[in-house]
Amino acid sequence: MTIRVGGMLDAAVTITAIGMEERLHVEASWNRDGKPRSTSMAVDGAAAQALAHQWADQLAAGGEPTS
Repeated sequence: MTIRVGGMLDAAVTITAIGMEERLHVEASWNRDGKPRSTSMAVDGAAAQALAHQWADQLAAGGEPTS
């Protein structure tokens, strides 16, 4: 799943499966001052969507993701 984030940071947040495990990889990428930035975290399946939306909201507001 990919969330395209509006705002000035040209950001996206993605969720991908990690093998056959129940853990998911959440990654956010954005540009700040013309430089690419990113962060990621492996979380249990149920928490992945909440984390992705939290990061997307932070990026849309012009901030960087925090966990």
